[in-house]
Amino acid sequence: MSLKFSFEFTIKIPIPFENTLPAEVEKYYDEGFSLIAAWRRYRGLSQVEVAIRAGKPWPTYSNNERGIHKPSELNLQKIANALEIWASQLIE
Repeated sequence: MSLKFSFEFTIKIPIPFENTLPAEVEKYYDEGFSLIAAWRRYRGLSQVEVAIRAGKPWPTYSNNERGIHKPSELNLQKIANALEIWASQLIE
């Protein structure tokens, strides 16, 4: 008797960093939103959705987005992963 196994998996690759931002992200940023908030709005996500995706409590994420607390490198990476972008795209 022989057994065959097959596995299928998906890898999400973020949009490659190109020294430009999508026009809508730039518009939000120019209106005074942080880059985190601009990307979140561009992706059409709520703060709660991003917090859940990033594995962070909502108040912590909200404080990071509003600039009350600067996220650590690890948390910035988690937020970037939640937004499906590179962490470098969140550095102002």
